[in-house]
Amino acid sequence: MLEKDYYRLHDDKTIPLYWSAPEWNTTKNVSHKSDVWSFGVVLWEMFSNGSDPKMKCESAKEFFMKECWNAEKEKRPSFTQCKEKFIQSLMSERCAHDTHRSLLTSLATLRGPRGDILTNGVGHGTAVARLPGQTGGSVTEVITDLSTSDKTTNTNRYSLVLSETSLQIFLDKNIGKGAFGDILMGRFESRDVAVKKCRNASEYQRFEREFEILCKLKRKQHHPNIVEFIGLYDLKDPTICYVYVMEYAENKSLVKFLTSRPEPVMVHQKLKLLKDAAHGMQFIFENNIIHCDLTAENILVKADLTALISDFGWAKELETDVEDFTYMRSNPKTKILWSAPEVLQSKYSKFTDNWSYGVVCCEVFLDGKQPGFDDSAAGNKDEAEIYWQKINQGQRFPCPELCPKEIYDDVMLRCWEKDFMKRIHFHDIVTYIGSWLENHPS
Repeated sequence: MLEKDYYRLHDDKTIPLYWSAPEWNTTKNVSHKSDVWSFGVVLWEMFSNGSDPKMKCESAKEFFMKECWNAEKEKRPSFTQCKEKFIQSLMSERCAHDTHRSLLTSLATLRGPRGDILTNGVGHGTAVARLPGQTGGSVTEVITDLSTSDKTTNTNRYSLVLSETSLQIFLDKNIGKGAFGDILMGRFESRDVAVKKCRNASEYQRFEREFEILCKLKRKQHHPNIVEFIGLYDLKDPTICYVYVMEYAENKSLVKFLTSRPEPVMVHQKLKLLKDAAHGMQFIFENNIIHCDLTAENILVKADLTALISDFGWAKELETDVEDFTYMRSNPKTKILWSAPEVLQSKYSKFTDNWSYGVVCCEVFLDGKQPGFDDSAAGNKDEAEIYWQKINQGQRFPCPELCPKEIYDDVMLRCWEKDFMKRIHFHDIVTYIGSWLENHPS
């Protein structure tokens, strides 16, 4: 077959003929849905064992290539939907052939428009390769082949897998309960760790999002105020989708730390914890991630009283670093008292977390208690109705009794600006609290 039969010139560029979506010939307006079309052709090649794309392939009737080839690009599946079909098909008879399973899972390293990985890349017989910069033999990087022991390296994968000999899990030591299931105590390379389980398959997408975001952040920098993701581990328990291992915080959550002390935590220590939290949130902000669930319960405290941002199950990785960018979330799970005004319209911005941080400050100076409004005249109104009514009237939570007035006026109230673009930045919060601590020695 001549090269001209496969490629054509377009605007002085050579483009692949049989991998090109119809919009190349019409509007020339291409998008990631155009890549979905091409992806369907790649699947065709795989199931026809590399045959000529001009030939007939009966496998197209059995797999979902035809969905990728919808003439209306809006009706083609998204890469997230492709991911879901991958997971379903990997365990079906349609994909039982070892070669097809191997090739299909190798295709799982393809990424969507925001760099999201199409499949979770973990499963039986997972092949592994060393993560750059790691020492020892207990932490390795997951690659993609679920059915063979091929050791092909893929250093672009984010997820880590821990060897069976490197991790000890204490099944009788339950140290907490998260949104996905129990959190157990573990031991990894002579250090205590927390082992987070996902038992409900319906929650796996959020569970996966959490460990992928943590791992991406770690790959950029091991930040002292972000809980450290250590790796994935297969419990080989059919009732548990997967577990991941993370840094252990001896003092549990910030709420537990504040409420369990025999003596109240001093103001300076509270501000140091809040400064740590702002420092971690600054790093998240700079990496175009919205946490979407920032509360004192989701901030951990280590033995040395360092605060760690955790629980990224509702986090959103943005496509842009434009500061006034917003995105809509359908049926968002919101904790009302921490919600910014835009969340009432299911809208989130890069500064939505800043509002929540101001509420965390209230929690800290209330020694772990939730803030609230005087609702003595509320009648039969529920908490959400009272909250939104007060916020829309311009009211804000009152200054806690033990909170320095400057912190309330110059940090918390500035977190609660209705216009999210006017809210104080996290790096300014870090600077302000640091200056306050220097000017008010304990």
